[in-house]
Amino acid sequence: DFKNSSNFNFNIEVEKENFKGYQFDSVIEGNASYTTKFNEKTKFHTGIALGEELMRNQEIPELTDSWGSWVYVEYKLSDLTNLASGLMYENADNFYDGYILRIRINHSFTQKLTMRSNIQYSDFSKKLFIEPLITFQPNAFSAFYFGINDSFEDILVNGKSSFEETSRQYFIKFQYLF
Repeated sequence: DFKNSSNFNFNIEVEKENFKGYQFDSVIEGNASYTTKFNEKTKFHTGIALGEELMRNQEIPELTDSWGSWVYVEYKLSDLTNLASGLMYENADNFYDGYILRIRINHSFTQKLTMRSNIQYSDFSKKLFIEPLITFQPNAFSAFYFGINDSFEDILVNGKSSFEETSRQYFIKFQYLF
């Protein structure tokens, strides 16, 4: 992660798998990715994945061709705030085809108090998901979390797209390491 640095990664996997009594030999997956850090504030990631995917949700599992691509940018707004935004597209022949758009914001109010917000739109489910999370970590062994999960569904109203809240969940968690 040096300034003006780049990284290229390439890998291929060939697997054998037995799922629900069905044997799949030579399941091939591969991907290539590229990351570059333009300067101390901006990092760019992109990549593509190609291969075969085992569709486990079928009564008889089926192997299909799949591919995906992604791109996202991380930007350091200040010493206390980071912003990341990205787009991921996936396609599995005859099963699914769509994209996910994500935005993540991290902010440190103090060394012990932080907030992380995730906003995601899924073209697969036509839902918008918003999740702010506040973390208070008084020491290295304990943390207190407070957050909200908010889900909105994309619906058509008089021919126009509109988001309607479908669920909201509040949660609190206390964690202590013994």
